[in-house]
Amino acid sequence: NNPMMLTPIKIGSMEVKNRFVVPPMGTNYANPDGTVSQQLMDYWIARARGGYGLLEVEVTAIDPLGKAIPLQPGIWDDKFIDGWRKLCDEVHRYGAKISVQLHHAGRQTTTAITGGQPVAPSPVPCPVEKEMPRELTNDEVYELIEKFGDGARRARDAGFDAVEVHGAHGYLVAQFMSPTSNKRLDEFGGNFFNRMRFPLEIISNIRRKVGSGFPIIFRISGDERVPGGRSIEETKAAAALLEEAGINAI
Repeated sequence: NNPMMLTPIKIGSMEVKNRFVVPPMGTNYANPDGTVSQQLMDYWIARARGGYGLLEVEVTAIDPLGKAIPLQPGIWDDKFIDGWRKLCDEVHRYGAKISVQLHHAGRQTTTAITGGQPVAPSPVPCPVEKEMPRELTNDEVYELIEKFGDGARRARDAGFDAVEVHGAHGYLVAQFMSPTSNKRLDEFGGNFFNRMRFPLEIISNIRRKVGSGFPIIFRISGDERVPGGRSIEETKAAAALLEEAGINAI
């Protein structure tokens, strides 16, 4: 019965008509090649028609090696833009705003899903998938930062109103931020600031490619609830750094 739920809210330059959000939940509805399927279109159009203010399209791969589910949508190539544009156009007809979640699973996937050995900040297996990941080289880390930025640029070109960086739930960005999965000795590991470098570089890369006005949302786990993981205290410090780096919502 909260009347605030029906009032508009601004996230950066984006005004959302109400406070009702469809969070990014993996539907597994994309075509096998990662393009937008009719089923994925229908799912999101139904929610736009239902009156939601903001739709957040789920785990969208910035790299095929980063897929977490078999029918995960992709945004790692310009070939995906047309399908996303059709979806954005349809959703906008109902007055909804639409964001896309830029995602890489890191170690939290399997060779069966991606066709290649999972990659991670360090060769520490995921407690869920248990497959040994390959440690990313320093150059590869910088390549992935570019890929997040390129994904955001494609999202903007396709008509999305915002992007969300998936830094939660033990996926790649979260793996870099967490002392339990990041044992690196280069500039991306060790102390808190080095562990934050990957997400901060991603935000700066996205900002450079989409401009200052385009909204960036960041999804983060508050307390990781794993031994040696990030606590709520460190997350508070992380949130302050992320805000300073130019995100518009957490």
